[in-house]
Amino acid sequence: MSSDLVRDWMTTSLITICPDDTVREAYYLMKDHFLRRLLVVEGGNLVGVLSLSDVQALVSREPLDPFHLGFSIVTGESHKHKVREIMQAMPVTVAPDATIKEAARIMLDNQVQALPVISKEGQLVGILTDSDIFRQVCGVAAGL
Repeated sequence: MSSDLVRDWMTTSLITICPDDTVREAYYLMKDHFLRRLLVVEGGNLVGVLSLSDVQALVSREPLDPFHLGFSIVTGESHKHKVREIMQAMPVTVAPDATIKEAARIMLDNQVQALPVISKEGQLVGILTDSDIFRQVCGVAAGL
């Protein structure tokens, strides 16, 4: 693929979560789908991003064994917390017609590893991650 536009490299099959879902639900959704982050959607609108490191930070504040995250999520107080309490609200986004270079600059400037992709109409249409950019730079086909 010779295109360097975000639309050609973003992931479009999105797994999302609601802000009122529990951190435990978010953790197992990430675990089951091998994800490092979830897009948080409410009423069809993007309201935040929840990363696995956000979940790990919550669990590490609890008096439990931090080396057993899954066990801590099931048995600790973190299962009572809602996603909205620890998500990163109002995430930085990118347009689908931006270039990969522009997206990489946005990631660097904002110190983020992923950008939700928002259409001109304000709809969430995908996510572009640092791994997607690495694939583009290395010439590896999208979706691998």
